[in-house]
Amino acid sequence: SKNILYKSLAKENQVLLTIAGSIGFAAVSYRLPPFTNSNQAIANIEILTTNPFYLSTYLNCRFGKSQMNKLTMSSVQPNLLLTQVKQIKIPLLPMDFQLEIEKLVKDSYLALEQSKALYKQAESLLYTELGLNPSNPMQGILNFDCYDNKKNHINYSIHTLKESFLKTGRLDSEYYQVKYEEIEKRIKTYTNGYCKLKDIVVSFSGGFAFSSNEYLENGDLALIRINNIKNANLDMNNAVYLNDEAISLSPKDKVKKGDILISMSGSIGLSCVVRETLHAMVNQRILKISIDGFNADVLVLLLNSVLCKLQFERIGTGGVQTNLATSDILNILIPKINPNTQDSIASHIQKSFDLRKQAKALLEEAKVKVESAISGGG
Repeated sequence: SKNILYKSLAKENQVLLTIAGSIGFAAVSYRLPPFTNSNQAIANIEILTTNPFYLSTYLNCRFGKSQMNKLTMSSVQPNLLLTQVKQIKIPLLPMDFQLEIEKLVKDSYLALEQSKALYKQAESLLYTELGLNPSNPMQGILNFDCYDNKKNHINYSIHTLKESFLKTGRLDSEYYQVKYEEIEKRIKTYTNGYCKLKDIVVSFSGGFAFSSNEYLENGDLALIRINNIKNANLDMNNAVYLNDEAISLSPKDKVKKGDILISMSGSIGLSCVVRETLHAMVNQRILKISIDGFNADVLVLLLNSVLCKLQFERIGTGGVQTNLATSDILNILIPKINPNTQDSIASHIQKSFDLRKQAKALLEEAKVKVESAISGGG
């Protein structure tokens, strides 16, 4: 293809290192899809004599991080030059040790692949239950006569004032696109019925506007921001912290295990479950809910699915940055999936996160072994 940038093409067993923004994160290009390119913030490192899995682990350990921190150029966005990357000193530990590290890292990658496959199976079970094609759920949602007697089209529909503004209070034409009406119809005709999100919510809070001047790099009380919410996963790797006194500013915004978090600005509708006991607060524009009568993992899967993404897309407001209102989120429609099906889906999700945890533990074990060997303890 003429669009392939061969210079930035990631080759098998290269070490990829972030050199701009969040610098110093390394991984091996292992089992990547064909023709995968890296962007300008990533250095592709060809390995000659050192095992790439050992090298990536070294770069991620405290000794590698320390070197890169010293070499980092201070600017608005921290960065490393390629010439500086070449200056990083690598201890050449025995090859049998390097191969031991390679096995741990590869086992971690395998566990992560299995985790992703199980989560994909959970999604497939959900879409199948709802009568949608797991490979292309949108196809089932939009499988209707697009012209409906020349009145409606896939991207618009015609409504009277009584049918539109006087009923919904919305004048923006995008709100009335047929795809949104179809998703509502799909949920309302679901075999087991439906409810509104607020019907299963026990309590909720919308986060607190903590001042960025109060942020700490380290501490005991973490602050969960929107960028910590990934697709079904709470990633606290780049978390900031607050003084413990911050709890008194808004006690209701302290998280507990089992809470569900939903992003309300920017990348709207991203949801995750707080899976562990955390000493953390929720920042502004994140809706925190606790629920009853529905499995939290299955609800998050639903919230991140096409069924709810389209609902969030419809109720979003704003120009440059899309926003959601708490009242609108609580009124989205949720299909009442029967408990047995929920249990089956939740089982796949739980196994997926167990494997994700295992993958993380294996990488940590590899890192500890490298640090111990270098410091003379291994």
